[in-house]
Parts: sequence; C-alpha cells; structure tokens
Amino acid sequence: MFLYPLLTAYLNLGFSCQYKLIFGTECRSCGLTRGLRNCLKFDFSTANKFNAQSTFVFLIIIIQIILRISLIFILKNKYLSTQKNIIKIASFDVFIIISLLIFNLKYYG
Repeated sequence: MFLYPLLTAYLNLGFSCQYKLIFGTECRSCGLTRGLRNCLKFDFSTANKFNAQSTFVFLIIIIQIILRISLIFILKNKYLSTQKNIIKIASFDVFIIISLLIFNLKYYG
C-alpha cells in the first residue's frame, strides 16, 4: 500500500479515474493516492484536500502495521505466546477494525 503512491510519484504515472470518465463525478477514492503520498510526507492538510479520507486510511495502515509487529513479537516470545494472549490481540485487532469502519461510515458516508 505504501509502494503504490511512491511508485506513481517517482515514475510520474498518471491514472485517470474511470468512474469520473464514465459518470462525470468523482468517486469516493478520487485523490486517495495523492493524499496517501502526502501523508507519507506528513503533510496531512494537503492530503485532506485531495481526499478527506486520506489521513483516516493512513491511520488505519499505521495501526495495522503496529498490531502485526506486536503479534510477531508476542508469537516469538514463548512466555507471552499463550493462546489467551493471542486471542486478546486478535480480538483487539477486530475491535479496532470494526470501530474504524463505523467511524468511516458515520463521518464519510
């Protein structure tokens, strides 16, 4: 997910939105790649100008990366890798995803 905005920026690839070409209006993801590219530069105000969900999607990606790294650490640590701890982390992960999706639906439609 991080490679796509970087590659499009450095290779100067310009993709046009097929939805906009067909229907004449922007889709919900128009500007998201440019927004994520600006999020990688920590320029969140410009990112939100391209697409209001850019910062939100960037936050989801960061949270998921942190949860995956913590899960790898716990699985490698024999003391912490009990089934109970793994279930807690997986449940927390699912809770975070569902909460973020509800937030997304509430504020972005």
